[in-house]
Formats: sequence, C-alpha cells, structure tokens
Amino acid sequence: MTATVTNLAGTKMAIKNASVVATLPIVRIFAQPTVLTGTRGIMASTAADTGQLYDWTLQGQTAAPILTSPTDTATLTYDSGSLTGFYGLMVSVTDAEGRTGTDSLSVPVVENAFVKDPRDPGSRSLHTATLLQDGRVLVVVGDGGVPDFGSWPVFGSLSYIVGTIDVFDPATETWAMVTTLQYPRSEHAAVLLKDGRVLIVGGTGTGGSVLASAEIYDPTQRWSMVTSDLTVARSLPVATLLADGRVLVTGGVNANGAVAEAEVYDPVAGVWSSAGNMAEGRVMHSATVMLDGEVLVAGGRGGNVGQSTILNSAETYDPIANTWRPAAPTTTNGAGPFCCRPDRFIRARGSTTTRH
Repeated sequence: MTATVTNLAGTKMAIKNASVVATLPIVRIFAQPTVLTGTRGIMASTAADTGQLYDWTLQGQTAAPILTSPTDTATLTYDSGSLTGFYGLMVSVTDAEGRTGTDSLSVPVVENAFVKDPRDPGSRSLHTATLLQDGRVLVVVGDGGVPDFGSWPVFGSLSYIVGTIDVFDPATETWAMVTTLQYPRSEHAAVLLKDGRVLIVGGTGTGGSVLASAEIYDPTQRWSMVTSDLTVARSLPVATLLADGRVLVTGGVNANGAVAEAEVYDPVAGVWSSAGNMAEGRVMHSATVMLDGEVLVAGGRGGNVGQSTILNSAETYDPIANTWRPAAPTTTNGAGPFCCRPDRFIRARGSTTTRH
C-alpha cells in the first residue's frame, strides 16, 4: 500500500507491505534425515511455545523404531531399532486458541553407511547465521575451504563453496541439513523477513564469480526459491530489514571495487528498486536501523581490492524519501564501526543475522 501526501512543503510518500499468513499454527518437524540401525536417543522436535499441546506419533513402516519418551512434549526421543527401512514421524500441535496444525516426515534407517553426525554442521567460513522465528538457527552455505585474506576475504585457490543450508535446533542440540541453494555462495548477506522467510543475496559463487542472484528460504516448506536478481552484483553486501518490511542492501565489492549503489527489495512484489548511491563505495561497513526508521551506514573499506582505504565516513538513508545524506564521521577509522547522534539513536532494532 502506497500513500502520497503533497502540500506546500513538497511531497512525501510512505509504503507499507502487508503479509498474508496462515491462520493455523506453523508446524514443522526437525529431525535427522537419515539414521543408522541401533542408534539410541534420537531426538525429533517441533517449535516449543507456551500454551501449546503436542501429540506425536512414531510409526514403524519397514523399520521398527522404539519410543523412549512421552508423546505430549515439543521433543520426542526414540531408538532406531535393528531393522533397515523407513519409519514415520507425525506431530499435531494445538495452540491456545484451539487451532491445530500437523506435519509428518518419513525417515530412512540404514546400515553399513556413513551418516552425518547430528552434532556437526560441517566446516565453513564466510557463511551467515540467522535466528528463525521458531528459535532455531539457519546457517547458510559459505566457504568450506581456505579463502585468501587481504583487505577483505576473496575466493582463493583452496576455496570450496558450500551449497547446503543447515539448521541448529537448541531443543535437541543437533544439526540437520534442510536443503541446498540453487546457487552455492559465500560472502553473501542473509536477513529474516517479517513473514519468517530468509532472503539470501549476493556473494561469491563457485569459481570465484561475484553474484547478483538472490534466493528465499521458506522454513515452512523446507526449500529455497530464486527471486529477482540485484541490479549490481556484489560480494560482502550488508542487508538491513527496514521498518516497512522491505530490505535495504548496501555496499559490497565486485570487479570495479567497493560498491556505492544501494538497492531495496520488496518481498511482496519480489522485485528490486534503486535506493540511490552512497557518497562512496564501501564494504565491511555497518548498517543500523534507527528509531525514526532511517538507516545509519558507517565505516568499512573503500577503493579496490589490494588498494583499499579504511573509512571513517558515515551517512544516513531515508527510506521514505529514498535519499542519502552525510552524517558526522566516526571518531576512528575502521571496517565495521559506527557512530551516532544520541538524540536520534537511542537503541537499534536487533539484528538477527551474523556473518562468520
């Protein structure tokens, strides 16, 4: 919804995105995709919430699992049994308003095979970790090898770009690989959208190519989908969730050096639009939503790979006017610092994504 107001002082425009959400509880089972025969203490879980009622069913199909815990909690514990084949998990969740949602999952039981350790997500760097709405943590792709580090990390001869998305479940303290991206990448940005999906944007692809592609992971469907591309390809961008639900992407680096162009993603329409240019290109900077809805961008590095300079400049983005203006510089130069005017920046809206 867009509202435009014009008076003698000029014209202002406000945009508000509305999401359509399910009326039933969003229920998804978290469990290891494959288990070995004779495994004890296997745990499956669904999102825990005060006031919800849980009803699990553990059904042997060609395998014969053994239940070892109550079936009325958010976490179920069982043994895999001695037979290979499949077993079924189903959970029904009723919320405080009496609405019910269900999910089911078929799990294979194997022997004489290598199975991923549920305590280990696999080695990687330059990935992102995003806190989901159900309390789990989504870890997206990254570099499973050894990148080259200089002014900023770059794809190296020992790099190995990972394509998997893993989820950590704090209830069971285990990991599971949930899906793969259609475009493996590292040095990307990820941000939790207001509807619970995760936008994954930019980064470095297989072979060291800088990506303009973007994908969305939907935790309710266990898969990702490609959305429209950025106008400007970039690695190491910063993605910031705006107050109206759109996403501002700033900076990053490509073959032309640090990127000055900014873009805004509308998750309802699924399209990108220009957010103008920052005063200077920057990478490894900070971007923080202030209480008035504007975004403070500060610090980072500018210039080209191998010839970068550390910045102390700062500027603010107005999402209503879609314009940039300079802010006071930081007191020291650095990649990642920020400063603020205390009369405007009292506390930041919490970020739910980190890069490692």
